[in-house]
Amino acid sequence: AALAKNAILTTLNLGHNSIGDWGGRAIGTALETNATLTTLDLGSNGIGEGGLAIGVALEKNSTVNTLDLSCNNIGDEGGRAIAVALEKNTALTILLLCYNTIGDKGATALAAALEKNTALTSLFLDHNGISDEGASALGAALESNSALVYLYLNSNKIGD
Repeated sequence: AALAKNAILTTLNLGHNSIGDWGGRAIGTALETNATLTTLDLGSNGIGEGGLAIGVALEKNSTVNTLDLSCNNIGDEGGRAIAVALEKNTALTILLLCYNTIGDKGATALAAALEKNTALTSLFLDHNGISDEGASALGAALESNSALVYLYLNSNKIGD
C-alpha cells in the first residue's frame, strides 16, 4: 500500500529476497497507481505467478523504465502477461527476464509485442529454454521493430 501512494521513491531494489508470489502480486497492484518509480529490481524473488500481476500493472504504469524480473520462474504465462503489457507500455526501455522458463510460448508472445512496441531498447532473455521456434519469432519481429538495440538470447536451446 505504501508504494502505491509514495510520490518520492524513484528506485526500488528488492532483489534476492523471498517476496514470492504474494509479494509479486502486491508489487503489481502498487505499480498500477505509482507514478514516480522508474527503476524496479525484483530479481531472484521466486515471484512465479505474481509475474501475471506485474504484467497487468505494466499495461497501466507509465513511469517504470527499467525492470529486472530475472530468476523468478514466471514461466510462459508470466512471459505472455508481460508481452501483452509491452504492446501498450511506452515507458519501459530495459527489461530483464533471464532465468524465467518462458520458453517458446513466452518468446513468441514477446515477439508479437515487439512488433508494436516502440520503447523497449534492451531485452534480456538468457537461460529461458527458448528454441529455434521462439528465436525465429523474435527474429521476425525485429524486421518491424525500430527501437530494440540489445537482445540477449545466450544459453537457450537455439540450434540444439
